[in-house]
Amino acid sequence: NFDDAIFAHNVALAAARGVNVKIVVTKGFSDGTHGGLVGFFLGSGGTNEELVKGKFSKKIRRQFKNYDAIKGQLSKNIEVRYYQRYKNRPVDGSGQYASHAKLMVVDRAVVYTGSGNQDTFSWKTSNEMNLLIDHSKLAERVSQYYDRVWDRSALAPLRF
Repeated sequence: NFDDAIFAHNVALAAARGVNVKIVVTKGFSDGTHGGLVGFFLGSGGTNEELVKGKFSKKIRRQFKNYDAIKGQLSKNIEVRYYQRYKNRPVDGSGQYASHAKLMVVDRAVVYTGSGNQDTFSWKTSNEMNLLIDHSKLAERVSQYYDRVWDRSALAPLRF
Protein backbone atom coordinates (compact mmCIF):
# COMPACT_ATOMS: atom_id res chain seq x y z
CA ASN A 1 0.00 0.00 0.00
CA PHE A 2 1.29 3.44 -0.86
CA ASP A 3 -1.58 5.76 -0.06
CA ASP A 4 -0.07 8.14 2.49
CA ALA A 5 0.04 11.80 1.42
CA ILE A 6 3.49 12.37 2.99
CA PHE A 7 4.85 9.36 1.11
CA ALA A 8 3.33 10.66 -2.15
CA HIS A 9 4.84 14.10 -1.51
CA ASN A 10 8.34 12.69 -1.00
CA VAL A 11 8.07 10.40 -4.02
CA ALA A 12 7.09 13.44 -6.08
CA LEU A 13 10.00 15.49 -4.73
CA ALA A 14 12.44 12.74 -5.68
CA ALA A 15 10.90 12.25 -9.13
CA ALA A 16 10.93 15.99 -9.83
CA ARG A 17 14.69 15.95 -9.08
CA GLY A 18 15.13 13.21 -11.69
CA VAL A 19 15.18 10.18 -9.37
CA ASN A 20 13.63 7.07 -10.92
CA VAL A 21 11.13 5.70 -8.38
CA LYS A 22 9.94 2.11 -8.90
CA ILE A 23 7.02 0.83 -6.82
CA VAL A 24 5.73 -2.76 -6.86
CA VAL A 25 2.36 -3.49 -5.23
CA THR A 26 -0.06 -6.40 -5.29
CA LYS A 27 -3.22 -5.62 -7.22
CA GLY A 28 -6.27 -6.13 -5.04
CA PHE A 29 -4.18 -6.74 -1.92
CA SER A 30 -5.78 -4.06 0.22
CA ASP A 31 -9.24 -3.86 -1.33
CA GLY A 32 -11.02 -5.07 1.83
CA THR A 33 -9.28 -2.66 4.19
CA HIS A 34 -8.38 0.38 2.09
CA GLY A 35 -11.38 0.74 -0.20
CA GLY A 36 -14.91 1.95 0.33
CA LEU A 37 -16.38 2.81 3.71
CA VAL A 38 -13.87 0.74 5.71
CA GLY A 39 -10.98 2.60 4.10
CA PHE A 40 -12.65 5.92 4.75
CA PHE A 41 -12.98 5.24 8.49
CA LEU A 42 -9.43 3.88 8.73
CA GLY A 43 -8.13 7.03 7.06
CA SER A 44 -6.68 5.20 4.08
CA GLY A 45 -6.26 6.86 0.74
CA GLY A 46 -7.57 4.09 -1.45
CA THR A 47 -6.76 0.66 -2.80
CA ASN A 48 -3.64 0.03 -4.84
CA GLU A 49 -5.70 -0.04 -8.04
CA GLU A 50 -7.48 3.24 -7.16
CA LEU A 51 -4.09 4.84 -6.50
CA VAL A 52 -2.74 3.70 -9.86
CA LYS A 53 -5.86 4.93 -11.65
CA GLY A 54 -5.52 8.48 -10.37
CA LYS A 55 -5.72 8.88 -6.58
CA PHE A 56 -1.93 8.92 -6.18
CA SER A 57 -1.51 11.74 -8.69
CA LYS A 58 -4.41 13.64 -7.05
CA LYS A 59 -2.56 13.47 -3.72
CA ILE A 60 0.48 14.98 -5.43
CA ARG A 61 -1.52 17.59 -7.36
CA ARG A 62 -3.04 18.92 -4.11
CA GLN A 63 0.43 19.40 -2.60
CA PHE A 64 2.28 21.16 -5.43
CA LYS A 65 1.30 24.56 -6.79
CA ASN A 66 3.64 23.89 -9.73
CA TYR A 67 2.09 20.48 -10.51
CA ASP A 68 1.64 21.26 -14.20
CA ALA A 69 5.32 22.21 -14.47
CA ILE A 70 6.56 18.96 -12.89
CA LYS A 71 3.91 16.59 -14.27
CA GLY A 72 6.18 15.47 -17.11
CA GLN A 73 9.02 14.60 -14.72
CA LEU A 74 6.60 12.72 -12.48
CA SER A 75 5.14 10.62 -15.28
CA LYS A 76 8.64 9.90 -16.57
CA ASN A 77 10.22 9.02 -13.22
CA ILE A 78 7.49 7.28 -11.17
CA GLU A 79 6.71 3.76 -12.29
CA VAL A 80 4.33 1.28 -10.66
CA ARG A 81 3.98 -2.41 -11.39
CA TYR A 82 1.68 -5.10 -10.07
CA TYR A 83 3.52 -7.95 -8.40
CA GLN A 84 3.71 -11.27 -10.20
CA ARG A 85 5.36 -14.26 -8.60
CA TYR A 86 5.88 -15.72 -12.06
CA LYS A 87 6.03 -13.85 -15.37
CA ASN A 88 2.58 -13.50 -17.00
CA ARG A 89 0.82 -14.88 -13.90
CA PRO A 90 -0.50 -11.89 -11.95
CA VAL A 91 -1.30 -12.20 -8.27
CA ASP A 92 -4.61 -10.59 -7.34
CA GLY A 93 -5.62 -10.13 -3.72
CA SER A 94 -4.04 -11.20 -0.48
CA GLY A 95 -4.19 -14.96 -0.96
CA GLN A 96 -1.53 -17.44 -1.94
CA TYR A 97 1.62 -15.93 -3.50
CA ALA A 98 0.67 -12.34 -2.69
CA SER A 99 3.56 -10.09 -1.77
CA HIS A 100 3.38 -8.34 1.56
CA ALA A 101 7.00 -7.18 1.43
CA LYS A 102 7.93 -3.64 2.36
CA LEU A 103 11.25 -2.75 0.85
CA MET A 104 13.02 0.37 -0.32
CA VAL A 105 16.53 0.54 -1.73
CA VAL A 106 18.10 3.97 -2.20
CA ASP A 107 20.94 4.39 -4.68
CA ARG A 108 21.79 0.69 -4.35
CA ALA A 109 23.48 1.70 -1.06
CA VAL A 110 20.84 1.84 1.68
CA VAL A 111 18.03 -0.64 2.47
CA TYR A 112 14.81 0.29 4.28
CA THR A 113 12.62 -2.66 5.24
CA GLY A 114 10.18 -3.72 7.91
CA SER A 115 6.55 -4.36 8.69
CA GLY A 116 5.03 -0.96 7.91
CA ASN A 117 3.20 -0.19 4.70
CA GLN A 118 3.64 3.27 3.18
CA ASP A 119 0.10 4.19 4.13
CA THR A 120 -1.56 6.48 6.63
CA PHE A 121 -3.08 3.66 8.70
CA SER A 122 0.29 1.95 9.26
CA TRP A 123 2.11 5.20 10.02
CA LYS A 124 -0.44 6.65 12.43
CA THR A 125 -2.35 3.74 13.96
CA SER A 126 -0.43 0.46 13.84
CA ASN A 127 2.61 -0.56 15.83
CA GLU A 128 5.14 -1.17 13.07
CA MET A 129 8.90 -1.58 12.94
CA ASN A 130 11.24 -0.71 10.10
CA LEU A 131 15.00 -0.87 9.76
CA LEU A 132 17.34 1.41 7.85
CA ILE A 133 20.47 -0.53 6.87
CA ASP A 134 23.41 1.47 5.53
CA HIS A 135 25.41 -1.33 3.93
CA SER A 136 26.23 -1.05 0.23
CA LYS A 137 27.05 -4.75 -0.35
CA LEU A 138 23.76 -5.85 1.17
CA ALA A 139 21.91 -3.10 -0.70
CA GLU A 140 23.43 -4.30 -3.99
CA ARG A 141 22.26 -7.87 -3.34
CA VAL A 142 18.78 -6.69 -2.34
CA SER A 143 18.70 -4.49 -5.47
CA GLN A 144 19.46 -7.51 -7.64
CA TYR A 145 16.54 -9.37 -6.05
CA TYR A 146 14.26 -6.34 -6.54
CA ASP A 147 15.35 -6.05 -10.19
CA ARG A 148 14.18 -9.64 -10.77
CA VAL A 149 10.83 -8.92 -9.10
CA TRP A 150 10.49 -5.72 -11.15
CA ASP A 151 11.27 -7.46 -14.42
CA ARG A 152 8.58 -10.12 -13.98
CA SER A 153 5.89 -7.76 -12.64
CA ALA A 154 3.09 -6.32 -14.77
CA LEU A 155 2.99 -2.66 -15.76
CA ALA A 156 0.41 -0.60 -13.86
CA PRO A 157 0.54 2.76 -15.65
CA LEU A 158 -0.08 5.65 -13.30
CA ARG A 159 -2.54 8.26 -14.49
CA PHE A 160 -1.28 11.82 -14.10
